[in-house]
Amino acid sequence: MAVDTKNTRDLFFDSYLSAMSSFCWAQDQAEKIVKAWMDHGKTTREEGKKLLEELVSQTRRNQEEFTKMIQDGVKTVMSGFRLPTSAEVDALQKKLDELTGKVEALEKTRKAA
Repeated sequence: MAVDTKNTRDLFFDSYLSAMSSFCWAQDQAEKIVKAWMDHGKTTREEGKKLLEELVSQTRRNQEEFTKMIQDGVKTVMSGFRLPTSAEVDALQKKLDELTGKVEALEKTRKAA
């Protein structure tokens, strides 16, 4: 059964972008809420600034943790596949080139005879 790696890769990438967009949206909303609190006198400027810094820091940590989870998940999935390394692919290409050359030489010899 063939695996459509392009669609799988696109799905992972789209999901990742969607999650990153959600993190940015959440941070943006939190900043708006804190600004509104400051505008209405529900928190001081210093408290608001501190709260925003904490929210931004937490959002960054969440993004980093999410990215690591995605990377670990991809590694786990990929480890289940037996994919050749680039060195193995290069070695196979070299053998294929050699065999192609031998087949072509045999064809020339055959036609000459």
